[in-house]
Amino acid sequence: MDARRFLTDHLLLGLRLEALAPGCVDPRGAPAVLRRRAAAEPTFEPCRLVHAARWLRRTLRSVELPADLRRHLDAQLVAWECLGELLDGRSVPFRTRVERYHQVAVGFGEPDEYHRAHRELANALGARRDLVGALHAVDPVIPAARVVPLARAFARSLREHTRAVVGLPAQESVRIELVTGRRWGALHENLGDLRSVVRINTDRGVRARRLPHLVAHEAYPGHHTESCHVDGLPELALRPVHGPRAVVSEGLAELGVRAVIGACWGRWAQEIYADFGVRVDGDLFQQLRAAMELLRPVRQDAALMLYESGTDEDEILAYLRRWLLVDDRGARAILGFLADPRWCTHASAAAAGVRLLGPLLGDLALRRVLTEPTLPADLRTPASTAEVAS
Repeated sequence: MDARRFLTDHLLLGLRLEALAPGCVDPRGAPAVLRRRAAAEPTFEPCRLVHAARWLRRTLRSVELPADLRRHLDAQLVAWECLGELLDGRSVPFRTRVERYHQVAVGFGEPDEYHRAHRELANALGARRDLVGALHAVDPVIPAARVVPLARAFARSLREHTRAVVGLPAQESVRIELVTGRRWGALHENLGDLRSVVRINTDRGVRARRLPHLVAHEAYPGHHTESCHVDGLPELALRPVHGPRAVVSEGLAELGVRAVIGACWGRWAQEIYADFGVRVDGDLFQQLRAAMELLRPVRQDAALMLYESGTDEDEILAYLRRWLLVDDRGARAILGFLADPRWCTHASAAAAGVRLLGPLLGDLALRRVLTEPTLPADLRTPASTAEVAS
């Protein structure tokens, strides 16, 4: 089989899985002719797609492709084989699922680090007891009517910085909308032709500390920027949720503000808020985010408790409330997100991406991960080789 035919069959497999599990890939990343072909087909049985993934893996050995692309395609086929097995009703342990999807090992985080995070938060806030109240006092909920104007302001600034660092097509654009009743906090959707919509869920309110990072994650230099850079690259353009590429995508998205604004991003955010009459302490926001980063594995802990340990729901909710300093509504929203098969490994991918990509931030690294078939193993450095403690 020649390389072009192989890539076509690879894309068709992704589109056929999308028909069974909507949202598992970005279908607009595929050529229109393949989207029409897949849409006209009857829905495939999951077991057939499992066999297709295995056959493509065997076939890949004889296809002439660059070594890095071959490794990328093989890793994605491993992930799609796993997804097909789950859709076929087969049991795949959660840790195995994460390893086959994302090529990372997972385990429970360290309570000592969580205690350290709470101490750092208490020191930054000057609070000894009510950390939740102290956090909310310095991190206001943005009135719903002001979320979109503020998000657009952050997007304009982030777009300029992203263009300076990695470049952007002249015709790209992002629209921002508010929604309610969703499990996620925000979501990027590729509309095609270098256009995207970012939907922000206002069910629990949008706090000032979170908004600039949310816009960076979904738009610049995060998912929208990635969709622009992989446009026309069939080996990357499907942007699978279940795959090793998700580790790179989520890592870049989570680190977006730091990647294009810099480590001292707090003053930048403070100035934009000031233009809208919103008073925040940017330096404090930086300290709070640094401390909260130590709590990133908590969501993964909750997923392990849910899928592996069989922990009672009330116990998981209490765990989330304790460490993440959220109320019951917030804890239930997190648990609901983790319980969704589409998103159950998202926390693991994001945590691994931040850990692996963080030490490599820089213009060249950003261009590389946006446009090359980069795997988690390609990001491992001496400072980031240790996986999450098991």
